[in-house]
Amino acid sequence: MAHQEALFSHLRQRWCDLFNASFDVLLYDLTSTYFESDPPADPQDKRRFGYSRDKRFDCVQVVIALIVTPEGFPLAYQVMAGNTPIKPRWLTGSSGSKNNTAKPVASG
Repeated sequence: MAHQEALFSHLRQRWCDLFNASFDVLLYDLTSTYFESDPPADPQDKRRFGYSRDKRFDCVQVVIALIVTPEGFPLAYQVMAGNTPIKPRWLTGSSGSKNNTAKPVASG
């Protein structure tokens, strides 16, 4: 997404201005969503077969990573290929901001 970094910066500033939000701790979560459709022919398409917590191994899916504040304010997201492993991970220095000073917290 061409404007993704600008969106993340805007959200962070708005949460600061409106709610005096703190970014000392950020929560990172991975989830997936499936599509009841034919597999894509385009190799760049992110819909892929992968592990399905919904037990829908017959459907292609995408994996969605979301970073939020403890209050639930979204700061950043990423849509990944459906065959990306879904497991708890440590957030390693990327919160949609190159100046991340947050303490990493795994959610899963």
